[in-house]
Amino acid sequence: MMNVVVRAHVDGRESVAYKRHMERRRDFMWLAGEGMMMRGTNGSQLWDIGFTAQALVESGLAHEDEFRESVFRALRWLEHAQIRDNPKHFTTAYRHPTKGAWPFSTRTQGYTVSDCTGEGLKAVIYIQDHVE
Repeated sequence: MMNVVVRAHVDGRESVAYKRHMERRRDFMWLAGEGMMMRGTNGSQLWDIGFTAQALVESGLAHEDEFRESVFRALRWLEHAQIRDNPKHFTTAYRHPTKGAWPFSTRTQGYTVSDCTGEGLKAVIYIQDHVE
């Protein structure tokens, strides 16, 4: 949310950059019974799908006809979620290389975690090696 404040101050509330940040606000903020809630990431999608895919393979359910399409959809999602390039200015913005890694949630979120990369890779290998 700090980026929204900075964009409003630097670029103005009518700028494209500010409006794009505002469009994504619901990824991080929502109104609940307890009031306004906020999280630091846009979810845990990679983490959830990675472990679910592994469980389907290890339990043998991935071989059942009723789960087969879901397993392959998970594989396609994992492929799409993998970060394909380093951030444009990662060397000058104090970022580590991210090419080939997986994030905690989605590629859009962009920050990688070694645990998530390990679980994403493990899920892909499990599906590719054990499901026909």
